[in-house]
Amino acid sequence: MYFSWSDMDEVHGDPQKRPALLFDIKQDWVSPALAIDARRKQTRVDSIAGIQTVEVLGTPLYQIQFTENSGNGVRQNG
Repeated sequence: MYFSWSDMDEVHGDPQKRPALLFDIKQDWVSPALAIDARRKQTRVDSIAGIQTVEVLGTPLYQIQFTENSGNGVRQNG
């Protein structure tokens, strides 16, 4: 009965969903290749599993998912 009387958008949590992040196109962007090269200097990157842009404290950053072969097996990092 609760669900038949309740607003389904609220049940699904629609009002709490955050809108998609929009980044200013006029902002200077660094090539993702530079971010990957910087990561390669810190650890061995065997392959890229994914890359996306995220915002942390108002600053856009690349989030890079990669696999690392350390000799003890392959690990996936982010």
